[in-house]
Amino acid sequence: MVAFNAEKTDYEQLFFTIPRAIVKGKITVNGKPFAIEGYGFASHFRQNMKAHKVALRWQLMKFHSDEVTLNQNLLVTPKAQGKARVSNGMFVYKGAVCAVTMDNDITYPTTAYDKETGYDAPTAAEYHWRGQTLDGRPFDAKITLQPTRLIDKMDILGHLPW
Repeated sequence: MVAFNAEKTDYEQLFFTIPRAIVKGKITVNGKPFAIEGYGFASHFRQNMKAHKVALRWQLMKFHSDEVTLNQNLLVTPKAQGKARVSNGMFVYKGAVCAVTMDNDITYPTTAYDKETGYDAPTAAEYHWRGQTLDGRPFDAKITLQPTRLIDKMDILGHLPW
């Protein structure tokens, strides 16, 4: 739970994740069933304030392989809350949480202007986790990539009623 003032009345949030799960089942789209099998991720977030009043930018990243999962949640608060960076991350190996990190970065070294949205879209990305393993050893992981396949563009805030 996070509160942004001494009386703990202005804002509260609760955020937790289930960083890795095996997903297997069936979904139906337009009446047609599809079998699915793979890795899943669940997150739960509760707050008593409108999202745009708590975050200028919010990024959530999830990377899965057969044995490894890296998750990262990073937000930057508005000027009224000091533009603070709030971050958490998890490293899961062979189904067990091995590290929880609070010193994380997401950067976009290069971008390209997207005429449709008016934003600079990343053409390269770097994700960095720093912290300690659960048994106290230093933990440092970095993923550098170039996005090659855009799945969708969403203006999430544009769909909210404020």
